[in-house]
Amino acid sequence: MRNERWWQIEWQVVLQAPLSFGISLLTLSLLIGGVQYGLYHSNLALKTDRIASLREENDRLRHEIKRLVKLNALQEAPLKEIPDTNKGCPEACQSSVQTQRM
Repeated sequence: MRNERWWQIEWQVVLQAPLSFGISLLTLSLLIGGVQYGLYHSNLALKTDRIASLREENDRLRHEIKRLVKLNALQEAPLKEIPDTNKGCPEACQSSVQTQRM
């Protein structure tokens, strides 16, 4: 019975001043909505900035990896060739080397 009485008293106050109640309810709703809107957009702006900085870092690291892969390929290229010991040696030199082996 106590709960019914509480609602009856509150409802009587609302019925006696519906315009004041409506304005206060609208003001409270706008205040809460404004705070939520501000928090949402500030959070969104922070996350957008963070995403942009992470994309820049990703692009920088991707470029660095490509540069290191090219550098590594250039350094390994001479190692892949089979060394030719007779290159640049005249025929006389080659024949003397062959006779020394025998």
